[in-house]
Amino acid sequence: MKRKIISLTCLFLLLSISYISGEEKPISGDLSLGVRTIHLQKDSAKFYEYNGLKNGPFGDLFLIYDSEKYSTSVIGENIGLDDQSYIVEGGKWGAFKYSLYFDEIPHNYSFRTRTFYSDPGSDNLTYSFTTVPTNSDQWSSRFDYSIKRKDFGGSFDLTMNSPFFVTLGINQLQREGLFPIGAPSGVFRTGATSGSPFGNVTEMPAPIDNTTTNVSLETGYKMKSLFLSLGGSFSTFNNQNEWLTFRNPYVTNQSLSETISLPPDNKYYNVKFAGMAKLPLNSTLGLNAGFSRLTSDVSLLDTIWSSSLPGPTYSLVTLGLNDKTFSGDISYKNLSTVLTSTPFKALTTKLFYKFLKKDNDSDEITYTYSGQSTTNHLFEYKKHNAGLDLGYKFTKDLKATVGYDYLKVKREREDIPETKDDKYFAELKYHPFDFLGTSIKYQRLDRSAKFESPGVASTDRRYIENFVRRFDATDKNQDAIKLSVDLSPLDRLDLTAEYAYKKDDYDDTLLGLTKAKRNEFILDASYEIRGVRLYGYFDYEVAKRDITSRYINPTGVYSFDPNTVPVANSYNWDVKLKDKNYALGVGFEVPIIAKKLLFGTQYDFEKANGNADFTSQILTGTLTQDSIDIPLYDDYKRHVVLTKLKYNYKDKLNLILGYEYQRLKYTDAQFEGYRYVMPVTGTTNTYLTGAYKDEPYNANILYLKAVYKF
Repeated sequence: MKRKIISLTCLFLLLSISYISGEEKPISGDLSLGVRTIHLQKDSAKFYEYNGLKNGPFGDLFLIYDSEKYSTSVIGENIGLDDQSYIVEGGKWGAFKYSLYFDEIPHNYSFRTRTFYSDPGSDNLTYSFTTVPTNSDQWSSRFDYSIKRKDFGGSFDLTMNSPFFVTLGINQLQREGLFPIGAPSGVFRTGATSGSPFGNVTEMPAPIDNTTTNVSLETGYKMKSLFLSLGGSFSTFNNQNEWLTFRNPYVTNQSLSETISLPPDNKYYNVKFAGMAKLPLNSTLGLNAGFSRLTSDVSLLDTIWSSSLPGPTYSLVTLGLNDKTFSGDISYKNLSTVLTSTPFKALTTKLFYKFLKKDNDSDEITYTYSGQSTTNHLFEYKKHNAGLDLGYKFTKDLKATVGYDYLKVKREREDIPETKDDKYFAELKYHPFDFLGTSIKYQRLDRSAKFESPGVASTDRRYIENFVRRFDATDKNQDAIKLSVDLSPLDRLDLTAEYAYKKDDYDDTLLGLTKAKRNEFILDASYEIRGVRLYGYFDYEVAKRDITSRYINPTGVYSFDPNTVPVANSYNWDVKLKDKNYALGVGFEVPIIAKKLLFGTQYDFEKANGNADFTSQILTGTLTQDSIDIPLYDDYKRHVVLTKLKYNYKDKLNLILGYEYQRLKYTDAQFEGYRYVMPVTGTTNTYLTGAYKDEPYNANILYLKAVYKF
């Protein structure tokens, strides 16, 4: 791949230069070369999550070649590293232009992970033990959870000095690596006498090896008063591993393998039309319409392992699928139009309408298990969205805007088939002085939802659905306000302050998310005097969510109704989630020698402090107190220090000596006392691999870089 990039880059450079006459033309750009050393107290995938930093040399290149008719530019960043990127662009002014690019990005999840499976990376995971050791040190396989993403493509635009244009684009995206995936056991464990296979989870490496190829074409007509375009694209996704088979570690009296599905191959295409026209009364009418379709065919498994108690014994059970091949077929139709007008200088209007329809013509698959027949649900929906905005400028310093937005959604869904949103907003902007600007915006959302009862008796398990409201579609009232102030009391002193508040009330919800609230305050400041620059920022955010759930053990005395008196087998429990986030940074730059030697440093700090407070209506079983506080709930602290010394030699050569310090500390209750094998009541309940376990890091980076401008 790297050889192809170099060859194609040279080819495009030669083609571009061949268009240019023999006379000498200016070349400009810059070349950066450097060397760095990295010291990590503990190797961490989080530090390398999206970068390819390494000890040793590094470099960047920016080159541009211009003439009166033609231009070519070449950009190379992090050359030779795992996060390298290259772009070659050029063309003839007013006639055509082209681009060619390659971009590589790693995504590292966890290093030094381990598994008892002997062949991580395979789509058939096996092991040779009779019984999997509970001591993970005896697991011989060591690997990294990491995905390499490579994107290679280009585009060509043709106008030929006319209002007509044609644009062609093509790219290919490749992803390879390992990703953590968890799967529950589908059968009882060996030696089980009661209960169910619920909770017998195995974490394992899933192989990632897929390619997405995209081709797009657009043609149209472009003038100041009229724009028309018609285009489309075609995409294919090919996965080398559509199934993952793994030996079940909870079954020890025989070798029993189970299979789970991975993303299947699919095809996607779309066609779209866009238009814009100038109209009287300083009006502009825009129109967009499109159609897209996604299809996929995948073979289905018609048998599963089943177990019976006591024993247990294992056997393959045929599901009796009505079709052993699933054909997925999802399409979208969209239409939107917007009319903006300025009938007179002080008044601006915006009227819009949007329509979106999802059709699901996929196969309905029916299967039977334990005497019960089940059919997959095909999800479809329609959205109608319309609104009006009015803006009026009372004076040159005072402008008000009001608006209304209506959204209606109809969906193929059992609990909430229809919702209606009424959104209102008002905004006032006041700029009385050159050094002072203010704005305030208020927004109100009222959502009404049509709820469908399951219509079953109070003893039926589905009766609890009468009280569950899912927050994505249920009734909701929302209030939001945002304030901002821009202030420049002194020359080269800039201050910006913002405050945002949002509150969601789910008043009709008994079980589910009942309330959510967020407050955020942001402050930015910068000041420059005599070449010295000072700057800083502060961000503080608090988010709260209240959730109510219900515990039910359908034996003895119990009830699915959350309004009933709590008993040992059925009671409500609440959780209050609270997240506090802080971010601040300060820095300065000071010239030691004017226009020659510059020193700068910056400090950034981030902190997240989460808390989960559980409250139960009743004490039962292992619950010994009615309130449980979990302070270690997704907490982290991150410190970053950046320091550099920059020397400028005759505006051609810059030498930069830099130092960077990074420290991340992450604590969460689910990782405290991490164990690869987790037992419950004396038996193994979960096998883990170490995914996301070692996120904290302490890094020191020292580098020296030379930048030559030509």
